[in-house]
Amino acid sequence: MSDLFPLLLPLGLTDLVPLLVPLGAFAMVAAIAVAGSHFRYQRQKLHYDTIRAAIEKGQPLPEGLMKLPSGNSQATSPNDFRKGLILCAVGGGLWVGRDYGIPEFVAAIVGFIGVALLLNALLKTITGGSSPKDSPPPSDLPPHS
Repeated sequence: MSDLFPLLLPLGLTDLVPLLVPLGAFAMVAAIAVAGSHFRYQRQKLHYDTIRAAIEKGQPLPEGLMKLPSGNSQATSPNDFRKGLILCAVGGGLWVGRDYGIPEFVAAIVGFIGVALLLNALLKTITGGSSPKDSPPPSDLPPHS
């Protein structure tokens, strides 16, 4: 990192580095969120265009075509273990970055959220993985007497 600063000296950008690094990180997160929303929109649009074309041609619609595809059920289900590992790693990286001006409490918050997700995954594994999503909706329950 110190090899980069002599290159920035002639440009006068050394004063902007502490401002540009966090802004670049937030810009990357925003770009990922916008890209995800854009691709989800494109998938939904393609799905509806397929339904519209089938209706215009007079073809019968299959039963499952009216529901939007939820994608991979593995990806949409809560995976606390993976998220916890990622957040612990990010918290560790931020902790190492405290020498570069990152506040220690930021690293601690991210790391503790990761630890909490890891504990939640461990508890789900121990208790058999029951969660509110696994239980049937209230309308499917037998009437209470």
